[in-house]
Amino acid sequence: MTAGWPEPGSLKHRVTIEAVDTDALDGAGGLVGTWTGVATVWAVLFRDGGGRGPAAGGLETTSDLRLIMRYRDDIRPGQRARIGERRFAIEQVTDMNEAGRYLVLGLREGGAR
Repeated sequence: MTAGWPEPGSLKHRVTIEAVDTDALDGAGGLVGTWTGVATVWAVLFRDGGGRGPAAGGLETTSDLRLIMRYRDDIRPGQRARIGERRFAIEQVTDMNEAGRYLVLGLREGGAR
């Protein structure tokens, strides 16, 4: 990346962004959360160190992966990103350089089932 922007062609991972839909019936009269696609985007995925940090009541695992994608206004923490069979909880969403061009997502692998 140059000057904080992804280089052309670096968005090489096909990523599906999903949100939980709690309006699905479970067959027993209750509601169950199912994941439905919000968007399919091209992105770059990379390790960002992550680790464990202090949190109320003990240690908390911090985001250890970052995903950069083109800006969208419908991406939120609590959703998940899926690349093939791998699933990642979206923990943070940041407008890169506040320019409305790219989003940086803080991810935790396996966090959203």
